[in-house]
Amino acid sequence: MWRVVLLAVLVAVLVAVKLLPWWGTLALLAVLLLSFKLLGRRLIEAAFTAPFKAKGRVLRGATSDIHSVMPAEPPPARAEPSEEEDDDERPEPDGPRDWFTVEVTIRPADGAARPGGFTLWEPGELLLVPPDAPDPREDGGDDDVARVERLEIQEDGAFVEDEGYKLPGPQRLRMLLGVKPGATRLKFRYYFEDFGEVKLP
Repeated sequence: MWRVVLLAVLVAVLVAVKLLPWWGTLALLAVLLLSFKLLGRRLIEAAFTAPFKAKGRVLRGATSDIHSVMPAEPPPARAEPSEEEDDDERPEPDGPRDWFTVEVTIRPADGAARPGGFTLWEPGELLLVPPDAPDPREDGGDDDVARVERLEIQEDGAFVEDEGYKLPGPQRLRMLLGVKPGATRLKFRYYFEDFGEVKLP
């Protein structure tokens, strides 16, 4: 898209220099600059979000089969960071949370991924947000009502810790979820795609 826009601008400037008087060329340049000022933000946003839209498309129209939502104990507090993380990477305490273990199967919709597009998805990139959470492009960030503290994936009948792999098709997951008090319903978010519902007891 950027190449097409830049090529059109270059052609317009070259035509203006050849065919218009000097004041006409200046007027055209002023119009182009004003257009870029007005449209530049949208073009930059479109260029930035395009890869994330493409990655998220694999879960467009996905469904979530909730198997269980059970109250859980909070994870043990860690006084010191592990060897893999430092103090800057650890989440800051953010007040009290209610804790739940959620077992769910996420099923991509048939044909959600376009030919040549992404066919794998990464369970660790799933978020849970309130049903009325704003579009992340408008809000500028993720809603912190719910936090996935631990994620496990079912393999050969047993749950194993998520290692960040991209996986195909339906996946059964078990999450330890910390939710700010008062939240009763959540939905799944994968990049810009929202789906499913989790009702909290």
